[in-house]
Amino acid sequence: IGLIKAYHMPLTVSGLDADSIYEEMFHDKKTTGKRLVFALLDGIGNSHLSKDHIDEAIIKDCIKEILVD
Repeated sequence: IGLIKAYHMPLTVSGLDADSIYEEMFHDKKTTGKRLVFALLDGIGNSHLSKDHIDEAIIKDCIKEILVD
């Protein structure tokens, strides 16, 4: 977060809703069927794909954290 703030990048988004964003996530190339896949960073230059099930409500709650009315 500090780096994002240092470069004056936005931390929030307006004009969108969590349900729409969630539905659009299924169009990502990593998504397989009805399962979202997340690219997670392990460190500089290291990442892995997480195929663990994450409850829809948790994902939407995370999305809502960056949304403003």
